[in-house]
Amino acid sequence: MHLRIEIPKPVPSPEDPKLHANRNMFRPKSGPISIFLMFSLIIALILYLVTLKGCPSHIMMECVPLIVPLIPLGLLLVWLSSLLIAISIKMVFRGLVHRIYLLVILVELIIIWTFSYGTTFQTHGAFNKAIFLLLLILNAFSLTFMEFLYKIYRSRPRLTLFFGSLILIVLILQMKQLYARGSCEKWDKGLKDTVMDNNFAKGGCEIPIPEFCFHELTSDWFDVSKLLKKNECSAFSEDIKLGTGDLLAFPKTQYFHPEEKYVENYQKHVLKLVQPITEDEINNGLYEIYLNQSQPDQQTSLNINIQKNQSLVERSKDILNNKGRLNFPNILNIYLDSVSRQHFSRKLPKTYHFIENRYRSENTQHESFQFFKYHASGTHTLPNQMRVFYGADYRKASEAESLLKTIKREGYITAKSSNLCSATYFDVSQTDKTLSNMDIEPFDHENIAFACDPNYRLMGGDGPYSYMTGSAAMLRRCLYGRDVHQYVLEYGEKFWNTYSEEPKFLELDLMDGHEPSAEVLKFLDDPLEKFLSRLEEQGSLKDTTIIFYADHGHHLNFFYYLLGLKDLYYELNLPMLFILFPKDQAKIHGQYMRNLENVLVSGFDIYNFYKAITGGTERVKFGIEFFDEEVDLGRNWRDLDLEEHLAICKR
Repeated sequence: MHLRIEIPKPVPSPEDPKLHANRNMFRPKSGPISIFLMFSLIIALILYLVTLKGCPSHIMMECVPLIVPLIPLGLLLVWLSSLLIAISIKMVFRGLVHRIYLLVILVELIIIWTFSYGTTFQTHGAFNKAIFLLLLILNAFSLTFMEFLYKIYRSRPRLTLFFGSLILIVLILQMKQLYARGSCEKWDKGLKDTVMDNNFAKGGCEIPIPEFCFHELTSDWFDVSKLLKKNECSAFSEDIKLGTGDLLAFPKTQYFHPEEKYVENYQKHVLKLVQPITEDEINNGLYEIYLNQSQPDQQTSLNINIQKNQSLVERSKDILNNKGRLNFPNILNIYLDSVSRQHFSRKLPKTYHFIENRYRSENTQHESFQFFKYHASGTHTLPNQMRVFYGADYRKASEAESLLKTIKREGYITAKSSNLCSATYFDVSQTDKTLSNMDIEPFDHENIAFACDPNYRLMGGDGPYSYMTGSAAMLRRCLYGRDVHQYVLEYGEKFWNTYSEEPKFLELDLMDGHEPSAEVLKFLDDPLEKFLSRLEEQGSLKDTTIIFYADHGHHLNFFYYLLGLKDLYYELNLPMLFILFPKDQAKIHGQYMRNLENVLVSGFDIYNFYKAITGGTERVKFGIEFFDEEVDLGRNWRDLDLEEHLAICKR
């Protein structure tokens, strides 16, 4: 038998300091730490709310110069706000303060969520909220990871340094691969491996080549359509009904009154005039664009039916009987918003190849010409398109005449097909004293109204410039089971074939490049190339001059404004410009056009070019006198009436 004697452990007295030390390990601290936490949360909320300041105007062109320069500061404030909240959460879970503060943090997050809405420059809270959430997660992970590394370092410093060095080497090698992908090797290359010439004329515009091309590096990185699994139009649906009836017709916008063309009225007036029609009204030419919803179990379809307007044919004949045959009887104008020369070849390789095959080629119907130094006149559409289509500075908009009036007077039948719900290239508001009285001449045929469908362009303050739907969306743009640009091209093709024997001017306005990700443009490539090839195979492009141009390059890439990246600045200011002449005109003017390949040109020059080929007599002072004077190889930014801060010529 064994006796087991247990000696009781001494019980510390309440005055024992060791007992107080152990208790304090588990008791949340208060005082200075709690004050610091509350102060951090207040500062975090203030910083975040400051970033929600939007643009007071609902006109994009007024908001771009106002809001975009603030983006770097806004990102910094959102990062600081999320960092302070991440630190506060860490303090709670580390037991430094009472867990009741989690409720305070939750209330703050609810406030942030409540005040964050909208995806435009006016109300960009949804973007701020998404960025805040991402940064909060990254900051929380970073703090935890740093704490983890510190613990390892304290226990095994040598092993930690070894693996840290190994990881650093891997990162350096990875950075080399990224740098190689962002090479600017192709930046100054043109059609058929031609190269931009910076030394052809003393005093001319020398454009420095960037050392690193961020657009090349990040190409395909920001494909939101792929990320959200909306790469196919079948993934989109239309929830808004425009009316009842089997057939619903959109109005002919060319008959709108001036006040109905203002941006605040345009979409409302289009939808007000959508109405049920009969098949007879389609066939007699009263309507051209209509919805067919006759099959309840099938998707609504958007259809196009263009009837020849005999009065337009007679108008053209009368003009040509007096002045004679046009030297350039057909003009196809393809305008792509926000596309640089480099990005055109990057995202539209098939269309680029179509142009390249006709560069210095003997066996094609057309001869193509490129312009390495086509320089934007501003960072957004207004200053550029005012020069191209009005031959004037935007500050003198009320005094300028639309180029379209010249084109009509010279005998052309005109048409415009656009996926932008606007009467012109940029929004014109009745409250804008500069633009409210400008000349918005209607085209003879217009396909614009369908782009005002609220299933594509949302109504309300956020709708017109949303980055999730409409003409500025980062997602593939679909409507009734098809890409929106398909309706633009289909209308253009039907107009072209309807007036196959008459001189015509067709304007195709495509907004596919106008969005932050720079990825949506790629969906246009195959349809656009097929559109051109089909017309050519039909023989419809004979005697046709084709102009591809943009107003400016990509101007919504926030990384440029955050990091000040040179290549994005150059891409912004060097939009694409290609001109294709029929062979007979290329023989006459080909050498002249080739001499312009490395000459600095701008929107004023495009305006003068249109005047020259359509027969108009007026010219702009700062534009080239096409075909009537020798090319000045030494043109510089002052010769284009550019603002000095915009010029990218090397000083």
